[in-house]
Amino acid sequence: MKLSKLSRVALAVMAAILFNSCSSTSVESDSSHDTTQIDKSMVGKGGEEGMTDFYVASVSPNEEVPSTVSFPSVQIQFSKPVVALAKLGEPITSSDVVTITPKLNGVFRWYGTSLLSFDTSDALIPQKEYIVTVNPDLTSADGTQISGPVCFTFHTEELKLRSIEPGYTAKKQKKLYLNSYDMPPEYATDMAVTFSNKVNPSVISEYLSVKDSDGKEYSFKTSAVQEKTILLKFDQEFQRNKRVTVTLKQGAVPDKDCWPTSVEQTRDFHTLVPFQFNDIYGTSNLSISFNHQIKAGTEKQIYDAISFTPKMNVDISQLELKGNTVYIRDIPVTYNDTYTVTVKEGAVVDTYDQVYNQKISQKITVPDADSFVNFRTNDLQIIEAQFEPKTVF
Repeated sequence: MKLSKLSRVALAVMAAILFNSCSSTSVESDSSHDTTQIDKSMVGKGGEEGMTDFYVASVSPNEEVPSTVSFPSVQIQFSKPVVALAKLGEPITSSDVVTITPKLNGVFRWYGTSLLSFDTSDALIPQKEYIVTVNPDLTSADGTQISGPVCFTFHTEELKLRSIEPGYTAKKQKKLYLNSYDMPPEYATDMAVTFSNKVNPSVISEYLSVKDSDGKEYSFKTSAVQEKTILLKFDQEFQRNKRVTVTLKQGAVPDKDCWPTSVEQTRDFHTLVPFQFNDIYGTSNLSISFNHQIKAGTEKQIYDAISFTPKMNVDISQLELKGNTVYIRDIPVTYNDTYTVTVKEGAVVDTYDQVYNQKISQKITVPDADSFVNFRTNDLQIIEAQFEPKTVF
């Protein structure tokens, strides 16, 4: 198909506009810090026919490149042959057919007369958009002018909010174990936030918010911990028994001129929950467990609050506090006895001074003594023929 001179000029002007739009997107020039965004309506995906039968049939990759792929091959398939067979496989470090911005070093090769491949030797920049631009003056081997879109884009994997670690400094300095779903507010004065790739704290902080389950928002200051981790230092203490949500907003970028996130991402933790009774276990030795460590030195007030029905002679020396459990040992009962143990409300206090304000009462039945038979061996044995075989069971 032959084009008139006027049509060829029009195509060249349209392609030049595309070329300029693509080349300036999210790339700083040497003379200015201004950036120009791509007009997305002018970007192709490949396969869009133009005014001639010579066009870009496909470009790969054309969307998101996974973070596991650092050195992809960029392939451009044309609808008609562009080079002679003699050019196939010949490596070249630059091409007048295709440009990639930001610039990547690597090797171009024609793997077919219409298939151009670029193998990069530079790792892709995380969270960055790349623009693949076909020369708007390109002609096929038979002289047909290229038509249709000549600008294509792909981007590296967008930023992910990987994890949060409230109480980061307390854990590190005091060597504490802190449960993120039962976090004492006095330790959650800061929080480490980790992302999938390196971030600029001053930039990413603009896209973070921290709110509790009542909708109260908490302000913070940011600093770097590692290249992928920042520290949020809160200006005020969280309240107890609140779910706290950290949100990475849609459109977040890890630094200037990076690819924005497409969806909102959240992580959460829960501040200190109320003191709760868990369970009573045992018969002649009882364990009464709670969800928090019991306050040290409260043995006497707990002993005074415990009673047995029928009444039993249990001394305070038989009671022990260990972690989150009250142990009562050597209770004077025997097999098949039934009794009730009761703990008055307000007697048990956790290490955070939270009081359990409900009465605990449970009926206990001592079972029969264990019955068992023990075979000293289960191996095959040889019995002399003079002895008559016996059946055990």
